[in-house]
Amino acid sequence: MEQKELIDLFHYNTTNYSDQLKYEKGSVFGYENEIHLVENLNDISIELSYKEILPNLSSKRPMSAKEPLHREQLLNLLYNSYRFKNDKSLKAPSAGGIYPLELYVVIQNVEGIEKGVYHYNREKISLNYINGFSNIPRLNVPSNNFTENVGCMIFFVCNITNMMNKYGARGYRYCLIECGHIGQNISIVSDHLNIESCAIGGFYDARVKKYLNLSDNFYPLYSYVLA
Repeated sequence: MEQKELIDLFHYNTTNYSDQLKYEKGSVFGYENEIHLVENLNDISIELSYKEILPNLSSKRPMSAKEPLHREQLLNLLYNSYRFKNDKSLKAPSAGGIYPLELYVVIQNVEGIEKGVYHYNREKISLNYINGFSNIPRLNVPSNNFTENVGCMIFFVCNITNMMNKYGARGYRYCLIECGHIGQNISIVSDHLNIESCAIGGFYDARVKKYLNLSDNFYPLYSYVLA
C-alpha cells in the first residue's frame, strides 16, 4: 500500500459522519483503565513550594453571545499563537522544520471583519478572503450546538505532501502533534486576552473540506472556536 493510501485509510476512517455518530458513541470515561504500579523505594514524592507559571485552562461551554469579538483581538491572538519570520515559526516546534499546518478561519461574528472563510497568512499576520460561507454550526456535530454563539472557528489544516516526502506515512503523526503545540498556544493566549475558547475535534470533515475549498492533500485535523 502506498504511503498516501495509508494516511487516507486512517484519516477517512476516523472522520465524523451521521452513521458513525449514531452507532459508535463510545462509553463514559472511567478510572478502571488507570495505570497501577506497586510502590517502590525509588519513587519520588516530596513537598516543594511550586511556582505557578501557566494559567489554569478549561474549555468554555456554553459561550456568550453578548458582544462580538473584535478584529484586533483575533489578529492579536493569531500573532501570539502562530507566526513566522524568515520561514521559521516563532511560537511552535515542527518535525523537520517543515511546518505543514495552515490555519483557516471561519468568521461568523467578528467586529470589523466580513463574514466568510479566510486563510491566515502566518508571516504577514493577515487574513485572506476565500468565500462567504459563515454557518459554523453546519460544520459541527449536533452536540456542539453552542457554536451558534461563537465569533469564529479556527481550523488547523495539514498539507501532508511535504511531511510525506521526509517521513512517509509517519508524518501524519507529526501533524497531529503539531496541532497540539499550536492549540495549547491558543488556549493560553485566549485566556490572557479574556477570549472564551474551546478546542473541538467533532466536526464534519467532508463539509469542512468543501467550504474551505481544500484540495486532496490538505487534511482538517483540529479546530478552536472563539467568543
